[in-house]
Amino acid sequence: MLDDDSDSHLVHFNKLMDVILNLVNFRVKNEQTNIKQERFYYINLLTQKFVVHGFSIKKLVEGISIESQSANLKVPISDPFSIQVLVRTAIENYLVQNYLSNSSLSDNELDGRFEIWMRYGLKQRGIKAETEEQKRVLASDEKSIDYLEQSIKKREFYLNLSEEKRTKFLKTINNEWKFIFDYDKFYPVSWKM
Repeated sequence: MLDDDSDSHLVHFNKLMDVILNLVNFRVKNEQTNIKQERFYYINLLTQKFVVHGFSIKKLVEGISIESQSANLKVPISDPFSIQVLVRTAIENYLVQNYLSNSSLSDNELDGRFEIWMRYGLKQRGIKAETEEQKRVLASDEKSIDYLEQSIKKREFYLNLSEEKRTKFLKTINNEWKFIFDYDKFYPVSWKM
């Protein structure tokens, strides 16, 4: 699959999209859409984003038209730039989804990863509270950040760290959310493209 045969890539991509759409459709048909655990709820949202981006890529690969009714103009074009943006977004969605649901890890570690991800996202929102609504949202975010941090501190991966490493970890989670834990160590990881 990793060759330069774009037709082969499209065949595999279409099969992948078909399988994922069938899984989503199966869940909807069997009324398995009321997801109670928050981590799984967000994984489901990431899956939906992946499906929408994937089908948008399929449409763009077929080509689009730029139209002007007033000029009676219809120009077919290819849009590789939008395809590239959507492919990158789909890859990032997949990586986050895998990071939060990797079946080789314990639920405790996956729930901890999710809490770190959520905390990081809330810290990065950068809301400047000027209106009453913004102040309310910011106060709610701060409560959520505190709750998530307390929950993270109860996780096995955190408790296995030395006091010095715990302090370093709590500073690091302000700047990063992807980690690998190795008993009494942690490593920030990246998938920069």
